[in-house]
Amino acid sequence: MRKALIILTTLIAIVGCQTRIKPLTDLEDNQLHGKVKQMLELTYYYGNVDRVFFEEKTKASDSMLYTFDEKGYYTEAVRLTPPNDDEDEQTPRKIYVTRTADEVKTTAYNSDGDILYQSISKLNPEGLELTRTDVYKKDDEKIVMNYTYDHTNLKTEINIEHKNGSKQKNVLTYNKKGQVIKGEFYIGNENELFLTSTYTYNSKGYLEKREQKYATYSVTTTYEYEYDTQGSATVVKEYEDGKLTTTKKRIIDYY
Repeated sequence: MRKALIILTTLIAIVGCQTRIKPLTDLEDNQLHGKVKQMLELTYYYGNVDRVFFEEKTKASDSMLYTFDEKGYYTEAVRLTPPNDDEDEQTPRKIYVTRTADEVKTTAYNSDGDILYQSISKLNPEGLELTRTDVYKKDDEKIVMNYTYDHTNLKTEINIEHKNGSKQKNVLTYNKKGQVIKGEFYIGNENELFLTSTYTYNSKGYLEKREQKYATYSVTTTYEYEYDTQGSATVVKEYEDGKLTTTKKRIIDYY
């Protein structure tokens, strides 16, 4: 289920414009504007996804340095937080991305230099994903995703199959601005609806509220931002059911 939720979050990074679905750049996906060269992101955690809230920590729980190319895609991400004895060997320390016109390849390494996972996406001429294959080395897991786009109705369907044969499906619906406004996540061969998500955005086009409805409970997540003169988000605060769970502080360097 952990990988299912990881997949679910990454699948949101697809966006359309007018009546055509178009891909997001990594800058757009991270509430950034202008020609960003690097971003140092410090993340403070106050709770977790199980809605168990703790006292505020006095130092950053995590720090990542992202490097972007001039087209708005990141090429490298390095975790600067020193590893500790309790760190999961599955924690990525370095992530490298190579991109061509028809393929994106992402490779993540742990602190020992071992490959944790590798993702290869095949793209159509518009830059949209056709297929994506994720291979998790340590878990001996392989996940294949196939994408179908309905430009008329502004929908994307992603069919997901795991190495063990289990299947999932994600259906995304967009508004005319190309923003995802609804996500429906199905599990099993019977396509049982597991999660419905709805999304609203602020005047800058950044995600403002996400409402997630499961079978037995629901979660509402809201976001607050602070901006620099370029319009990039330098502070991102995330609240879960009204309680602060995460704060991201960014130091941004432009070309």
